[in-house]
Amino acid sequence: MELKDFGRFGQKVIFINIEDHKELINLHKDLQAILHKNFSFKKHETFSKIHPHISLASRDLHYKEFPKAWADFKTRKFTDSFSVKNFSLLKHNGKVWENCIDIYFN
Repeated sequence: MELKDFGRFGQKVIFINIEDHKELINLHKDLQAILHKNFSFKKHETFSKIHPHISLASRDLHYKEFPKAWADFKTRKFTDSFSVKNFSLLKHNGKVWENCIDIYFN
């Protein structure tokens, strides 16, 4: 994964951008097909579009503090990378995120 700079979703989430995320988009598409074939999901539990990112602040950042935090992050430059050997698919149960599926790569 190649990481570059920061972004935000509205006034709620600050994140690190994932560059060249075509493989993640394709993996998401494949997972959606498998999940729809094998499980029953409510409409709000699936997504047709994703924006791969690494969240830095969301629910833990008070909305009154968001403008100050974003003012700091929006001008920062950041680059890094890491290898991915596995990841987990999580589902929010209304209170916390629960691990649903672990995926491992060779």
